[in-house]
Amino acid sequence: MAEGKSKEAHKLFFDAVDHNVEVAPYGLMGKPLSKLARQWLLKPDDARTLLRDVLPRLDLTLDQIERIVSEDERLRAEHGLTGDCSAPAENPYVLSERYVGDSPDDTIPWGTIDRGVLPSPELGGEPLADMEYDDARRFRALCVEQLKREPNQTFRAADGILAEVNARLQKLPEWKSAHFTARYFEVDRATLEEALVLREEENRLWLYLQDVYDDERDIEDALGHVDKWRIQRRIDVMSMKPRKLSAVLS
Repeated sequence: MAEGKSKEAHKLFFDAVDHNVEVAPYGLMGKPLSKLARQWLLKPDDARTLLRDVLPRLDLTLDQIERIVSEDERLRAEHGLTGDCSAPAENPYVLSERYVGDSPDDTIPWGTIDRGVLPSPELGGEPLADMEYDDARRFRALCVEQLKREPNQTFRAADGILAEVNARLQKLPEWKSAHFTARYFEVDRATLEEALVLREEENRLWLYLQDVYDDERDIEDALGHVDKWRIQRRIDVMSMKPRKLSAVLS
């Protein structure tokens, strides 16, 4: 569908469901329209904002859209989508950061989000969520995707990630390109740390995915508890009288 026709269809559809205005060319009339409009108005405000203003700009499958706006918290959590729909409405890149599909092909790449968030000037349309080309949210999502591309490495040096990010951006059209420096890690640290862990080791900055880092700490804590139990058990055994010790070991 041509860009102009697409915008017109978008406006007509949401005028219909928001205000119960009949649109004959699209079959939105009478009882079917009333039923559809009611179901639409029953959806939470943040889900309706996402469906109206954000998701039409993104090239997603119907299954992905249904999971993103689902009111089933368990289903959303299974696909990495915690919380409500306000987060992707405020920052669409979180979909590429968090979404977990049902198969290796069921992904939402950074590029899919980027094309919708920052449309070509020739097509018109404003950037979504007041996004800038060197926005911290855009930068973070790029860092997250680069980390995910190396599943066997739980952390990577920030300077290596930075070089890959800039190399990738150089391949984009000039109007859409940006150049990030190490300074961004310091200035945008608060935003970056919503999805990443930044650690200084041996005068070098390292990046972890937040969920991977948290999982590693949980494992370390569990192993630490096991080691403490073993040490205490040895102390208890060593302090036993010979007769009692024989009974324990037998």
